[in-house]
Amino acid sequence: MSEKPGAEPAAKPGVKPGAASDDAAPTPAGAAKRPPPPRVPAVTIGDTTYQQMLGSAGGFDQSSGLLVAYVGDATVPDWTIAVYEVTYQPNLERDVQEVFFTSMTQRGSESVLVIENERGAVYEVDLDARTSTKVE
Repeated sequence: MSEKPGAEPAAKPGVKPGAASDDAAPTPAGAAKRPPPPRVPAVTIGDTTYQQMLGSAGGFDQSSGLLVAYVGDATVPDWTIAVYEVTYQPNLERDVQEVFFTSMTQRGSESVLVIENERGAVYEVDLDARTSTKVE
């Protein structure tokens, strides 16, 4: 399936996913820089594809921790939810505070996604109710 807008970008031809490319902007000395978000494959259940949203979405004050759902071959999300809240400290660069998914899998044959983030927190997303619950 082709990538949807706001989805993780495809690697450039000849560049392995996650590998540094030669056109990366240099980082000024002393500037904070985080590695790129982990590549988390989309999950398709029935005719709906679920994937991590990279970047901000309307109605959300965060740019990570977002799950989008695309029905069929749509290029516009059917819906988006914040799987978890990301809070930002004003004295730090925003991009170094982002918390991205590290894994996303369907739980059995249920309409539930299990998502783990970079901090090791695990969440279950009920796709029918469009709700997220932290797993303790």
